[in-house]
Amino acid sequence: MNFMLSIFISFLFASSLLAFIDEDFDGVEDTQDKCLDTPFMDLVDSMGCSTISLLTPHLFDIIMGVGYSQTNQETLEDEQTLYTTLQFDYSYKDFSLYATLTRYQNNSSSGLDDTLLGVNYSFNISEALHFTPAITLILPTYDSGLHNEEMDIATSATLSYYYQSFFSLASYTYTFINDTNTMQTKYQNSSAYQLTLGYTPMQQLTVDGGFYKSGSMYQGVEDIQSLTCNVSYSLDENHFILFYYSHGLSESASDNYASFKFGRTF
Repeated sequence: MNFMLSIFISFLFASSLLAFIDEDFDGVEDTQDKCLDTPFMDLVDSMGCSTISLLTPHLFDIIMGVGYSQTNQETLEDEQTLYTTLQFDYSYKDFSLYATLTRYQNNSSSGLDDTLLGVNYSFNISEALHFTPAITLILPTYDSGLHNEEMDIATSATLSYYYQSFFSLASYTYTFINDTNTMQTKYQNSSAYQLTLGYTPMQQLTVDGGFYKSGSMYQGVEDIQSLTCNVSYSLDENHFILFYYSHGLSESASDNYASFKFGRTF
């Protein structure tokens, strides 16, 4: 008799579990839930509606990538160069920090390239118009033998405009070159301009193309001019891939440069 009673009680308990359906996992049964799609990280009231969000405005990215260039950036001679990069990003609302480490390898040398430490802040002039100033420290983490092992500083400003699925960017960068002139090599401060048009055909995909022009850090070298293309694609909420390509229009620019990166957001 006790055995049959135990089976009956177990059956009732199992039936009650099967009857409780909570598709958004907020602890409120769907038949009583007035807000059926609350985010998983939200605290809800007795009706299943959000009261407090536990999502943080702090975001962290780790991005790893590989790149290929047809020009040695030190000598400006044609030479196949491979790059590996590791980038760390931190952002809080409209403020962001980043650090980039790069290693290069070609037929004549290999080692660490410049290390970049940057900070920027985005001012939202309107819902569509944004202004972003930035400053980047260019740390000389390599020994080139050209007496250019001083820290350089790049300052920039970017104006962004968004209209539905389209956007445009215009940026200006001025770099203070602190390297010491030698008999063979003369340095100078440089200015760079970038114009970009982009399109977001779907939420996870963004494509843009633009024109880039920069003065060289070496005196007597013509301006660097390139056509650029960027593609970014979100694999899911936490993973994304980035593809970049540029085609040189001037003798001082690499004929072809391409990179592929994979990122993880925390």
